Amino acid sequence: MKTLKPFHESIIDAINRCGYGTIRFLAEVITKTAVPENHDAIIDAWVAKAAIMRFAPHYQVTESLLAQKKALENGAKIEQKPFHESIVEILTKNEPALDWLVWLIEKTIIPKNHNKIISVLERNKKFILDPRYTKTINSLRFQQRESIEKITVVLKALDGSRSIRNSKSVFTGGIDGVFSHVDPKAGAQTQQTKLSFSAALGAGIGTFADLSADLEEIYLSQHQIVELYESHIDAIKDLRLLIFIKKNEFKKNDENNLKDNTALVFVDMEGDEPYIYLYDLTLSSLQEILGQCAFVCPQFVTAE
Repeated sequence: MKTLKPFHESIIDAINRCGYGTIRFLAEVITKTAVPENHDAIIDAWVAKAAIMRFAPHYQVTESLLAQKKALENGAKIEQKPFHESIVEILTKNEPALDWLVWLIEKTIIPKNHNKIISVLERNKKFILDPRYTKTINSLRFQQRESIEKITVVLKALDGSRSIRNSKSVFTGGIDGVFSHVDPKAGAQTQQTKLSFSAALGAGIGTFADLSADLEEIYLSQHQIVELYESHIDAIKDLRLLIFIKKNEFKKNDENNLKDNTALVFVDMEGDEPYIYLYDLTLSSLQEILGQCAFVCPQFVTAE
């Protein structure tokens, strides 16, 4: 993969290569995106392009960049969002500029929000029908995988008293109805646990390394799952997380049809609010899920 640049550098390349049909979309990206540095160089590139193309007005680009620069120098907050957030809104309403916006995405470092960007792209019929855009998805998945591999969290020792069913303040997007049919049972106590994360980035791009291993090695308890989301939400909020859990964490009642020894918990963060599902785990169902999109699985880190 070619070396990617931060937005405040890649946007200069975009200015230099843009044409008459995309200049207004480029202006929207610049004025709606947080630019932490390089303001003067971007302004110089924009003014030079304006002189060559003789377009007027200048779409408030220079004014916006100067305002951001002044605010940052004064320690003030700016209203613009980082590129990985602003591009989602811009993609949603600017289908005519899709080719150009995709080019910018492919050239820019995107540290998070990968699933949401991909979801917006895949809703676009033009994007789905054109095989050229496969490399865009691959680029985003590759960046996602690199960012995931840098995440490590430490769960403190827990007494096992908290359950998913009683954690609505944590899973604010909702809790799967299956949990309402399962009486919560205090799980076993757990020691301090250090976790890294392993990515499964869809069919043909990547898979979990540990799928053939004993699942006993990657179980989390209900209390650990609650703690993971409550205390480490900033680290994992952009992930679609798959977690293995022992079914003996639950006390069965007549309405509970869970069976075997292992269940799969899926927490979807794509909508900004965590929604938690519970599934019976089979290898075929797991492979089907992994083939659809990107997920992440926590892995225990061996204590040093």
